Amino acid sequence: MSSIGSARWSLDLVKCRLKSPTTKHHRMHPSRSIAELPEGLFVKYGKHVHIGEGIAMRIARNKTSLPIPKVICMFVDADNEITYILETKLLGQRLGDVLLEMDECAQLKIGNDIINITACLSSITPQDEHDEIVAYLQEPGYIHLPEIDEKASLIAAQSIRGGMIGRLTFSGGIFSQFCDDVCSAKSTGEFINWFGEIGGLKGRRLVTESVSKIDFDSPLIFSHGNLDVENILVSRIPSRDTNDCTDTVENDTKWKLTGVIDWEAAGWYPYFFDEWHNFSRSHMYQETGWTDTLVKLGFPCKINDLTPGEEAEYDASPVIAFNLIFFNAELFG
Repeated sequence: MSSIGSARWSLDLVKCRLKSPTTKHHRMHPSRSIAELPEGLFVKYGKHVHIGEGIAMRIARNKTSLPIPKVICMFVDADNEITYILETKLLGQRLGDVLLEMDECAQLKIGNDIINITACLSSITPQDEHDEIVAYLQEPGYIHLPEIDEKASLIAAQSIRGGMIGRLTFSGGIFSQFCDDVCSAKSTGEFINWFGEIGGLKGRRLVTESVSKIDFDSPLIFSHGNLDVENILVSRIPSRDTNDCTDTVENDTKWKLTGVIDWEAAGWYPYFFDEWHNFSRSHMYQETGWTDTLVKLGFPCKINDLTPGEEAEYDASPVIAFNLIFFNAELFG
């Protein structure tokens, strides 16, 4: 049993709290469970929970002003191969649960807030990742684990890239169906080549045409990895004029973004990844108006009734190019 930043908490205490009749179990699964403790804290635990999620949250919280849960401590029960992350609770409702209650102005404001989130996260550097991991390794009470130490060393050896958060990108995120290994890509080109290899797509003419639309030299950026409506929290706020779409304090809409949660897929991704992720899931929210909101914000979600100019721009988009690559990997990989 090992802990990071445990303070007064211990693994036994967390397990005891999990058994308390006042603990609310929001999701129970052998691989990944979530519970709300009597103290008002959340615990994520399971065989598919990794400390990299907590480190990603700590990096984003320390390097930006975004509303992100604070990681209180993390425990690794090596005997049972279960990791526990104890974090603070943020107020708000999941965006996906209230989209139908929001008018166009409110959705546009939240959409712009999400764009700002991706911009803030993309400013995080590999050095920030390195410094945060080193800080964890030096915290009082930290007991060295071979897995953590090996990944921390890997970061320094690979120009401060890959490592702990890189593992989460592909074992806990959207690419888990293809590969459980660490991807040590340092550029968009290396990422695409890696994905093509594990997806069994090398040499396919369709994919070759697609990758020509992607800037291979562009560096990877830090991303939440799954900035979906289910991972955004919002709260109602008083509004003086709910029909005004201006983004001022005096004329604010009636919803405010209050949290970004579930960081298990955080990692280093291609420059177009956040747009692609929204595109790949946009069809799920047509009835709520969210798909139309994404289109108004510039996301390539609109497929039908395109003008010749829009069609050309659509076909040239790296988002569409990668979506074709991803589709073929799902189909043939």
